[in-house]
Amino acid sequence: MPVPAKKCVLVSHTQNAIDAGPQPQRAASSLQAGPASPYPGGFQKPKGPTNPSSLQKIHQSGPFQVHQFRPPIPLSPLTSPSASKMTDIYEVIQTASDQHVRTLLRLLCDSDYNIKSRTAEFHGMIENLQPTGTSLIIESTQSCCSISSDRKRKRDPLEIFYCVNCKECFMDEENDEEACSYHPGEFDPDREDFFADHDEEIHGRLDDEDMFATYPQGYHMSCCGDRGDTVGCYTGQHVGGNRKLKSSGSDDDEADEGDEEADADANGETDRRENGKGAGSEQDSKKDEKQETD
Repeated sequence: MPVPAKKCVLVSHTQNAIDAGPQPQRAASSLQAGPASPYPGGFQKPKGPTNPSSLQKIHQSGPFQVHQFRPPIPLSPLTSPSASKMTDIYEVIQTASDQHVRTLLRLLCDSDYNIKSRTAEFHGMIENLQPTGTSLIIESTQSCCSISSDRKRKRDPLEIFYCVNCKECFMDEENDEEACSYHPGEFDPDREDFFADHDEEIHGRLDDEDMFATYPQGYHMSCCGDRGDTVGCYTGQHVGGNRKLKSSGSDDDEADEGDEEADADANGETDRRENGKGAGSEQDSKKDEKQETD
C-alpha cells in the first residue's frame, strides 16, 4: 500500500536527522547568562530598598510620573440671576403681560411633549366650559358692574380651576356636592392579565402615575376594587389646588355675610337713635331757657 506524500516527507526529514549524528552542544557560558527572571519578558527586579516609600520615589524619578486619579469637577447648572430665587409662579401669571404668559406656555409645550398634550386637553376642557360667544376676559363695563354688584359672587364666574382629585376643570358656580367623582384609593397594576407581558426596564415602571394616567384600565383601585377608568366611587365637591373645599359662593358664606350685614345695620340704627335722642334733649333745654327768660 503506497504511503501518502506528506508522511514520506516527514520520514525523509527524520531519516536525515538520524544520519547526521549527534549535534554539538552549546557552550555552558551561553546557557548560564544570568539567573532566570521571575518577571515576564526577562525584566530584572529593581535594586535598592524595597519599602513602599522608596519604590514610590523610584517610580517618580523615572520617565513616567504616578498621578492620583481625581474625578472631574461637576459643572454648575446654567441658571439666570432671577432663577436663583424661588418665584411664586402663580403671582407671575396674575401680574405678567399677555405676551409673557404666551411665551411661557410656548416654551413649556416645546420642552415636553406630555405638557403639550395636557395643554391641548385643558384647552378642550375650557372650550366646553365656556358659554358660546364669551371669553375668559370680560371687557364690558356693564358686565363688570353687574358682577361687582352681585354680592353672592366673589369671583369672576368665568374663572376656571383644576381639580386635583378628578383631574378635570371646573368653575365655582358649578361646584356643588355632586360635581366631583373619583377613586380616593391607591392603584394596583393587574400584572396577571393586562400587564402580563410588561417589562418595566423597557416599557416603564408600573407604579408610576404617568403609566396609570395612560392605562387606567390596567389597574385595580384599592378603595372599591374597580378598574381605574370606571366612574369614581366617591362623590363630593371639586378641590382646586390649595383652595378650600367649600367654594367662595357657598350658602355658609352667604349666611355669614347676612349676619354681618344685619349686625352692621343694627349698630347703625342704634347710633342714629342715640344721636337723635341727644339732639332732641338739647332742643328741649333751649326751649326751657327761653321760657325762663320770658
